[in-house]
Amino acid sequence: LKPSILKQLAEANQLTPQPILHHFTDESDPLFLEDELQRYLLLGPLDIKKLVTGITCALLGSDMGKGKFMVEDYIFAGYRQQIERPLFNDDVYVVFLSALNFIKHENFTSNLELFAYWMSGMLGDEDTVSKVARVIIAGNSIQTVTEKLRPTISLTSRVTESTESIEAVKSFDYFLLQLCELVDVDVMPGEHDPSNHFTAKEHALLHVSQVVSV
Repeated sequence: LKPSILKQLAEANQLTPQPILHHFTDESDPLFLEDELQRYLLLGPLDIKKLVTGITCALLGSDMGKGKFMVEDYIFAGYRQQIERPLFNDDVYVVFLSALNFIKHENFTSNLELFAYWMSGMLGDEDTVSKVARVIIAGNSIQTVTEKLRPTISLTSRVTESTESIEAVKSFDYFLLQLCELVDVDVMPGEHDPSNHFTAKEHALLHVSQVVSV
């Protein structure tokens, strides 16, 4: 047990310690309803033995004046309606992809094609594929490292050119076009992906109706 500071002070100063209480409430305790601004003494058919401090409740009654409230009826906050479990009778899967690095997609184009074929069920294993509820592309889809570009100067502004990045975005767009025909897709721009205020670095849910080829 933790040491009692009151007991230590009583022993140090030779004082009579407080008696040990076995009950901290009795029938004489009043009930109050209060918030940050006001406080009411509650009167009426409330069972003090079944109440504790901090209960959220609604009271029906009348104001008796002088800070007193006569309770006619009351109700306590109940539990939220619970969602039945399990939510699904069968397993449901989520596929995670990351670091696709489309700027060098020629190195693994065949792998992406195989993945698209597998998602369509053309490679067999239809039972597992049918349980894939979502694909999450978790960043760095265009490139996995920051590309060092050589700046060029035009008459109007200072710009940088990257044909590889443009082609990578087009390839990624085509990949999404195929994938979104099969399943819902979340796209999360990564650290090295191009993004701006139109494509903030927050995930975006794509449906086939939202995917337009560049």
